[in-house]
Amino acid sequence: MLWRNLLTLLLTMIIVFALAACGKSGDDSLYPRTDALTLDLDYEGKSYIEDGIGEAILATCEDGDTAEFIVDGQQIRVRFLSIDTPEASHHYEPWGREATNFACSRLEDAETIVLERNFDGSHRDTYGRYLGFIWYDGRLLNLEIVEAGLADVRGALGVKYGTDIFDAWLDAQTEGKYIHGEDDPLFDYSDTIYDVTIEDIVRNYEDYEFSRVTVQGVITAKIGNHIFIEHEGYGIFVYTGHEDTESDLEGIMLNVGDFIEFEGAQVIYDLQRYGGVHLTDYSGNRITILETGQSITPHEITIDLINDQLIGRYVSLQNLTIIDIDIYPYTDQFILTVEDEEGNTLFIHQHRQVFNYHQLDPETLNIGDVINVEGPLRDSPAGIQLMLTRAEHLSTVE
Repeated sequence: MLWRNLLTLLLTMIIVFALAACGKSGDDSLYPRTDALTLDLDYEGKSYIEDGIGEAILATCEDGDTAEFIVDGQQIRVRFLSIDTPEASHHYEPWGREATNFACSRLEDAETIVLERNFDGSHRDTYGRYLGFIWYDGRLLNLEIVEAGLADVRGALGVKYGTDIFDAWLDAQTEGKYIHGEDDPLFDYSDTIYDVTIEDIVRNYEDYEFSRVTVQGVITAKIGNHIFIEHEGYGIFVYTGHEDTESDLEGIMLNVGDFIEFEGAQVIYDLQRYGGVHLTDYSGNRITILETGQSITPHEITIDLINDQLIGRYVSLQNLTIIDIDIYPYTDQFILTVEDEEGNTLFIHQHRQVFNYHQLDPETLNIGDVINVEGPLRDSPAGIQLMLTRAEHLSTVE
């Protein structure tokens, strides 16, 4: 499969380079409608929530049309007005990754982000998300991603900038850009579902990325409604797409200790948002609970033994000393840096999606505390982390 890996890498580089080149604001020939449009309102000292316009700080970028921002000391989820990009979270569609990279790279590199409400005053959609036009460094992202051919238009007519957005969409259709006529070279369009093991995916994820698989495993941990499953010494994260409160997932209540079969899952690699290799496209009718009540025994390890093959596994470590506590503002998450007696270090991460009643209060911890901890391992741009999924899974050593 070396040829496929090399081809995938080459295609990815070509697409990323092409999209990056298309995003250069100094090239007037690429996005003329975006280049010509300017923000006509003063936002200095104003609040998006209170005044309908104001500066924001990017917290997380979800996909091509949704992101979370820090506004007025709170973290809010914002749906970009008038556009609809291919999905790249709870499931992936053709060009979804490219649309996500297009939007997220611009927001992550922006010096100034301004959120603007529509002139009718509407703040939220039916899912409770805020609605907004997203300006980055003086450019309207809603318009630019449509002009790039990576977004469809939804409800643009009758809203501010709607004519510009709709006309850009017509231009992109005429030119057949990306979603309007081109096949995504990285996407698996086939209906084939591969019957595989978690080990197959972990060891050879490049061979399965964007493909659909059927896999079995026991649930070892949950972060919110998302799960980790493990089988025969290998583990993997499953992103369910359900974010809010703990409940049944489309008619299926999943619990730690359930042995499940997930039919037709998509294999995706996304290090920035979902910890590298993971399964997605969750649906209740794809899940079969084969057995319940299996006991979960963590794999006892030391920091020096952590490697890529252990990502996704449920592990425990003993006698680690806290050397740093990084509490994230405006959220309920924190990262501990811990060290063993040999000087090896590890990050322990309590993610913001852990439900409140499972969270550990970081104020109860101190630098110098010696702890025992258990949880699943997950990759990140900063390296492999242990995810703290329940408060009682971390204890101090007296």
